[in-house]
Amino acid sequence: MELIYKNDQIKATFRRLINDYSDICFAVAWASKGNVIYDLLRNKHSSVVFGVIGTHFYQTHPDVLDTFCASDSVRFVLQPEGVFHPKLYLFRSESRWAVFMGSANLTTAAFSINSEAMLLIEGTTQGSENLPGEVETLIRQYWNAAEIINKREVSLGC
Repeated sequence: MELIYKNDQIKATFRRLINDYSDICFAVAWASKGNVIYDLLRNKHSSVVFGVIGTHFYQTHPDVLDTFCASDSVRFVLQPEGVFHPKLYLFRSESRWAVFMGSANLTTAAFSINSEAMLLIEGTTQGSENLPGEVETLIRQYWNAAEIINKREVSLGC
């Protein structure tokens, strides 16, 4: 288990996790374009099993909506009661897993100027930890309640 709180370390950890694991699940309040982590995730879109992005307060950039428009794996929380606010990431491969959770959204500010804190927990599938299963279940619950958006909704600003 490791506490990661420097922007460059958070960015480097995301980069490593996205590149090292075959399956990605995430739930975040907001996402923005124009950062290396978003670009990596966009380029490895086929690795995303479940992704959920909130849009409350119009913080998610329209290009993010456009990128994942009609996606089979990424959905959006459009009109929540309260604020959809998780920052939860699960990375899996055949023999290992990683959970990265804390305050960082998938935004340029999270990787550059914000004060963020993330907890990284890694393990093997041989272990007895239930954490990756619980995280996946939670992200899947968010995903089931979220919506697929289409080009028309993107052009209308959801």
